[in-house]
Amino acid sequence: MVFFSFLFGAAENLLAHQSGSDSSSQNHYWRAKFHGMAIKYINEQISRLEVNDEPTDELLACILTLAVYGANSTATPDKSTSLLSAAQTLEVVARREHVKAHQDALYHLVHRKGGLSKVKMYGISVLIQA
Repeated sequence: MVFFSFLFGAAENLLAHQSGSDSSSQNHYWRAKFHGMAIKYINEQISRLEVNDEPTDELLACILTLAVYGANSTATPDKSTSLLSAAQTLEVVARREHVKAHQDALYHLVHRKGGLSKVKMYGISVLIQA
């Protein structure tokens, strides 16, 4: 689940920075393949949750990745800031259009977990807030 989610995010990031390359159609293929595999494994993980189970931080990270990189949008850098500061993860996550279905699922699972304070994986709660 984590593997395919992050491969999907990496493929999306590659496509965002690639222009006019012959390998573009192949990258679209792999992006779609990784996206499908990530959703399959995420859905399996969600379906295994019992009524009182808390979702794992890894599950939240995977859904966050789909929410951020699934909209086929790129982050538009702010011209008033340096390129390096605009490339930071929080900046990129905050500036991208998020997929509403994934964002809604993420909020629901965070609520089920007991709030952002219960998320222990480094940086995930900050990125969810972005």
